Amino acid sequence: MFKLKPLNGSPYMSENCWGEVLSKFEEILSSGRNVRYLEWGAGNSTISCIRSALRFKKNAEIVSVEDSSEFFSIFAASVIAELGNRNKNNPISATWLTRTPQDTPGSFLHPFRRRTRLESPSWAWKVITNNKHLTHVDGIIPNFSLRPLSLIKQILKLVTIHADFLLWSLRRRPALHMRPSHEGIQLEVSGNIEDNHKFLKDHIEIHQRGCLLLSCGNLSVQLWLLPCLSTVWKKGAIADGSYTQMPEYVETPLSGKFDLIFIDGRARVSCIRRVWHDHLLAPTGTLYVHDAFRPDMMSGFILYGRYYFVDGSNKTLSGEVRCKDLFGPPLTHKKVAGGIVMSTISNELFVHERCD
Repeated sequence: MFKLKPLNGSPYMSENCWGEVLSKFEEILSSGRNVRYLEWGAGNSTISCIRSALRFKKNAEIVSVEDSSEFFSIFAASVIAELGNRNKNNPISATWLTRTPQDTPGSFLHPFRRRTRLESPSWAWKVITNNKHLTHVDGIIPNFSLRPLSLIKQILKLVTIHADFLLWSLRRRPALHMRPSHEGIQLEVSGNIEDNHKFLKDHIEIHQRGCLLLSCGNLSVQLWLLPCLSTVWKKGAIADGSYTQMPEYVETPLSGKFDLIFIDGRARVSCIRRVWHDHLLAPTGTLYVHDAFRPDMMSGFILYGRYYFVDGSNKTLSGEVRCKDLFGPPLTHKKVAGGIVMSTISNELFVHERCD
């Protein structure tokens, strides 16, 4: 159960890593250019960018994608409260667009072709071996005992997940446009986070997936709710999710290119691969991926050719220690001048700067 309180704008990542993302966002704002920002994985990063956009008073478009219905109502209520509290001179316009399988483009075979292109190569092995990671990383110690009964159970689990994907594909019909074709529902929002949360929670229980469009002055915000498939397998995403479980999430309806893309949510490998294959990054744009130390992400990173990693300070903006002592990889301890031992998170942030 999520505790109802406004988000504080401090993403759960090292402050220097988030500083890399936010400084680039503010650099574009200060130049006077319109900025387009896309993120998979909504939360405090969204709040932080909204605060910067409102402070600079420049044109900005923020697109945020979330998979959890329970968290989304709290998150959206926090965003509305942030817009209302920090920009009281401009009214907030709120519109909900419901998304259905009929809104997805392409023929029946289209999702299968896309899955071949965007799926993480190691995801099926994670399911079969019942491991979140295939290496000792991120506090996870993999188990490869592969007992027969467990192996049969995991294979059946994988079959049901693929059945979900097949059933979802059968429900689809070819669509002419990426965006929902029907008109949106205008929502009444207030300055009270509890009222907005209750209203959004009740509304989302009826409309289970879609987009909340918010407009306030020069700022446009799209908050997408696109949960994983749950026709047969109803226990949520496995091993951080995959294209097979989360095709709508990965295939969020998008138009144009983005100056900044930040990936910190589910199905990260598939999202990384989509950014490359769909050319979502603007000519001078930058792609950031959090928790880049996970080995399976290399299948996405190698597409980009030139990139670098940033080690994390292990302290969040709010002063919280992210990885405690004895956490294991990617936490490393380095001795610096004076014999002081510093803890860092190796390769916490992936950075690719497109230079055409």
